[in-house]
Parts: sequence; structure tokens; C-alpha cells
Amino acid sequence: MKHKLFVLAVVLLVLTSCGGKSSLIRVNINNAPEETLKQIPGFTDVMITEIINYRLYNGPFESVEDLVKVPGGFTDEFLQKTGKYLTVEGTGGTTPDPAAPIPGKITFTKIVDGKKQVFVQENLYAEPRQVTFGPEEAHNPKWSPDGKRIVYIGTADLQWPAFYLVDLQSGESRKLVEVQASFPYFEWFGDGLNLIYSTVTENNPIKMYLLDVAQPVAGRELSEMNRISIEPHWFDLSPDGKLLAVGSPPGGIPFFKVLNISGWAEAPEWNTMAASRLAGYPTWSPDGRLLGYMDYSAAISRPCFLGLSGEDFCLELGESISLFRWLDSRHILYPVFYGVTEDYYAVDIYQSDSLKPVAVFKDIMYLDIWYPPVGGAALPQPEENAAAETEPVVTETLPVISETPLPPPQPAESDLPQGRLLYRWMGDSGQFQIWLRDSYGGRGQPLTSGGKFTAEGSWAPDGSGRIIYRTRLNETVQIYLMEQPGAQPKQISYSAQGCLHPSWTQDSQHILAACGNENGMDLVLLSPDGTGDNHLLTNMMVIFDIAKLSPDGKWIAFGTGNLGKAGIYVAPLENPDQAKLLGETAVDHDFEWSPDSSKILYSKYSAHDHTSYLCLAGLDGSENCVYANDRLISSMDWPDGSDWVLFTMEEPNATVEDLYALNLAAPGSEPVLLIEKIYGDIDLER
Repeated sequence: MKHKLFVLAVVLLVLTSCGGKSSLIRVNINNAPEETLKQIPGFTDVMITEIINYRLYNGPFESVEDLVKVPGGFTDEFLQKTGKYLTVEGTGGTTPDPAAPIPGKITFTKIVDGKKQVFVQENLYAEPRQVTFGPEEAHNPKWSPDGKRIVYIGTADLQWPAFYLVDLQSGESRKLVEVQASFPYFEWFGDGLNLIYSTVTENNPIKMYLLDVAQPVAGRELSEMNRISIEPHWFDLSPDGKLLAVGSPPGGIPFFKVLNISGWAEAPEWNTMAASRLAGYPTWSPDGRLLGYMDYSAAISRPCFLGLSGEDFCLELGESISLFRWLDSRHILYPVFYGVTEDYYAVDIYQSDSLKPVAVFKDIMYLDIWYPPVGGAALPQPEENAAAETEPVVTETLPVISETPLPPPQPAESDLPQGRLLYRWMGDSGQFQIWLRDSYGGRGQPLTSGGKFTAEGSWAPDGSGRIIYRTRLNETVQIYLMEQPGAQPKQISYSAQGCLHPSWTQDSQHILAACGNENGMDLVLLSPDGTGDNHLLTNMMVIFDIAKLSPDGKWIAFGTGNLGKAGIYVAPLENPDQAKLLGETAVDHDFEWSPDSSKILYSKYSAHDHTSYLCLAGLDGSENCVYANDRLISSMDWPDGSDWVLFTMEEPNATVEDLYALNLAAPGSEPVLLIEKIYGDIDLER
């Protein structure tokens, strides 16, 4: 039913015939997607891009005649010929344009009665409202990961700076703690419970601290950072909470490093990528696919971007800029200073040569934009509205441009792989937990509670009902086992640096995991009873992301970006140094062995056409991509004895995912939607 409603919503060019006369339903230029705009006679790609950018930065068009304000050739003469196909109301309902991002919530400071105060607005088009009224000057407001609170730095005459917290639901504002140092830089930690901040004191190096927002007595010094030969001042946490990019502030001595949060070890796959430039001020895109930074090695400082799937490019804006912010994962904002306040201009990083920057914010300071974190709470989704009935407005025939084929018949439920499904979900606690659902029907129920970073639940292949997962109950993330769903979990790993990515061996006798050491990661075989472990591979030349043994126990496959290319590598278990690249991957390295150990299912992302591909790679190096979509493909499962594979795709403009099944025995078939709005980490009981 949802598929049919979607078709009704996007097929906006409709030709009807009655009594020998034809009538046209016009296209709504305020919400028509890019694919529909391409069907308008005379519309060029440049025109369509300009319309989408105008809607993003300025809001809806008030009339069709407003198109003359848009660059690209919308002259009066053009509108006389084409305007009859267009409207600003009616057809199309209120469905947002899927080609444009949903604007995030915004906070900034403005001067009120001579003092800086914090303002917020719900989106790009909303009116800002003031949320602080204190006597202190408000600096550097930042959204909490859940988008419900703001922390800012308050300063007053002859006093140390202090952190203040504003609860936007209750309106409460309270002082957290003073920082007896010069102006501190800070970010929210990914758990939404702590702040990570740096201080600079006279005659002392920069130090970093962690502050518990609920009990802000004093920050805990991150002494683990002392062994790293940097003095971090500017830093940014990746949206998935796994990496911290640290660097110089605007105008500082350039440096650039990326650290793994677990153990604070350097992430060489990122650190080597910008080594050829004087790089500083690193900042992650909201979807975590790109790491932006400022390049100070050129005559004019410029923004540059890196991605593990091969992106490495810089923008030539024709002027030197000192920093930038992300508006969304495609557009950046950079400030132009006017003494005290500044204006922020937006530019499309993929079309910066052809589009003129647009002034989005004026006369503000310290801008911060909130987007849901990767794997975090989803944005509210608009309600589906049926297209409004529209009276005929044109009595001339418009040629039919395209026809929408009927969807293929859906397979019977009995054709799909059956079994109890484990997946990740965020309940009322605000923390991710492992959930259980009987196949794809009914309601899910949580199996875990408490802990942080809970994920990666999987069933034992022997059908015993045992479940493993990872979570942090104490200081580090460890692996836990349940004898049955909902039973009391027991800890089975004890690495001082923590363990990640548990997976069962095919005989269900051991659990494969990546456990930290002082230099990186070890590949470890854990015993289900927690009596010990066997270091299978120690300090190998790669840093493991996810590692899985083949069902026949002869091969090991792992994801890494530390061998020159981000991808899935495979090696004989008896000789792991003979690792070879099997397939280049997308943002993450999730993959799944086929039941017969002959192939690997994985996803990859193409920055060239912004498309994700679901692919099969053979041990002989062959590759066959069986499905493509503009949404990010992530978690996967390949049930035994089935022609179907399971995978999740991110919903448009959201961080939640939908679960799909694809029939490999029917090449060219479309995937079947099974469950909406989960958070991946799927595993179907055999």
C-alpha cells in the first residue's frame, strides 16, 4: 500500500480524457522531486538545480512568476511557453522534495542590549527565538545529540568562563561548572551525557577533559591523550561516535589527526590521506561519509574533503575563508566577517563551480546546526497526504512523457526466509538496545537494558537460542552472552581496551571478536563460557573493523581501510598475511559470507554517481552487483538454504533504516520491504 501511495504522490503529470477533451494537472514547483521536474518541456539540469537550491535557501515560491528570480534562463518569454505546466499549490500535497535535505535545527548568538544571547530556530524558514536572558555573554552554543538541550560558554567581567546548559523543553537554564583557563573549546560526546573540552592555561600545554553533565563537579582529565604528540584545540566527533578528528583552530599552526575513541589510538586510514597538505580545522559531514578540513598550503586557504571510498577534493571559492560549517551533507556554510557579526554563505560542494553562493544567515555569530546522529533518533516524518483533487486548469493536450509500470507481484510470505529476528532499536531509555521480533510480524521486544553502545546481536548457528552482543556496562565495551532470549547476560571478554564485532564460528563453539591492545586490534577466539580466549591474529598489519570466518572455517574476511583501500579483504586462515582485496566497500564494512563459503555479500558506495550497490564477490575476484539505490545500504544477513538475502537501507533524510529481502534467484527483481524504521544490526535465527 505504501508503494502505491508513493507512486500517487510523485506522478504529478497526469493526462486525462473526457468527451474528446484533455486536461492537465500542473506540476507543483514547491515540492516536485527532481525526477518530475526533468519531465517539464524545456527544463534543463541547471534550471532544476537552481529551483531546488532556491527552495532550500529561501523557502517556497509564492507564484510561478517568482521563477524569474532564479538564475538559469527563466525569462518572461520562457514562462509564457512553460508556465501553463506549473503551479505553486494543489497537486503533490505536502510531500517534501526528496532531493533536498530536511533542514536541521539551528542555534546561534546575536547581540541583544549590548550582550550576546543564544537564539534557536526549528528550521531554515522558522522565526528565531531567544532562549537565554542572563547577564553573562553567551558564546559557542552547541546542540546536544538528542536535539533537546544546548550548552554554551558564558563569560562575565572578571570571572572565569563557565559552561551553561539550556533545556529547551522546560526552559530551564543552569550553570554547570567554571573552567579556570582561557576560553575552552568543547563538543558534546556521542552519548549525550558528557562534554569533551580542551583548555589552555598560561605556560601549560593544551589539555583535554571529560565532563559529566548530570554531575558537573569537575572535568576528568583524559590522560590517555598525553602519549599523542599533539595539542588538540579544535576537534569534532564523528556522527557514529567512533572517531575524534582533532586539529588546529582557524589561524592556528595547522595539524590534523583522527583518533579512535576506543583507546585513543590513531586511525591511520584517515591520518595519511591529508598528509600532503597543511590541514587543520577538521569537521565531519552530518552523515559521516566525508571529513572536511581547511587546506592552508595553498595561496588562498580553501575547504577540502576526504572520504574512505576515495573522495579527495578541494573547493576553489575565489576568496580565502577561515572555516566552514556543514549545512547538510552536501552543502557547507562559510562566514564572512563584518567586525563583530558575520554572514554565512552556503555553497554546494559538488557544484561549487557553477552555483553562486547564497547568503543564508546574516548578522549572527557562533552558528551550530543539529542533525540526528548516525544511529540516533530519527527526524519526525511528514504524514502521508493523498494528493488533493484538482480541477482542470488547461484545455490543451500535453504529450505523455512517461508511464509508471505496475509493481511486480509480491512474493508470498512463505517464500521469505523465516525465523526470529534480532535487530537494534532505541527505546524510551534513549540508549540503543538489542530487540527481538518473531520473524517480521508482531511487535518487537527489548532483550537488553542499560549499558551504552549496545549493538551487534547475533544468534548461535546451532539453533540453541544463545545470543551474543557487545555493550559497555563498565569502563570498556565487552562481549556478553545470553543462554536464551531475555536471560541474565554473562561477560565473556575481558580485554582492558575492550572488544567489538562479535561473530559466531559455524560450529557455535567459539566467538570471533576484535579486541584492542596498545597498538591496535587483535583477532580473538572467545569461549562461550568465558573461561579464556585464543589470540588468533595478533598485531597484524591491518586494523580490523569486522572480521568473519567462512562457514567452512578455511577463510577469514575482514573490513579495513589500512591496506591502502577501504574494502573487504580475504585471506586463508592458515596464512593471514596473504590477504587480498575482494571488494571496495561503502562507508562501513559490514558483509556476509554465503552459506557455501564461495561468495561474500557486501555494499559499496560510488561518490561519482552517489549510488549504493549491493554486490557479490567471489573468492576468484569476480564481482556481480545485484541491486543499486541512492540510499545507503548497511546491515546484511544471508540465511542458510535460502535464495533470499536480507539488508537494510537508510530512509531518505533520516538515520533509521528499513529492512528488505532480495531474491538472488530472480535477477533484476526488486527487494521486498519487510520492516520499517529499525537501526540495523540484523541477524535472523537459523
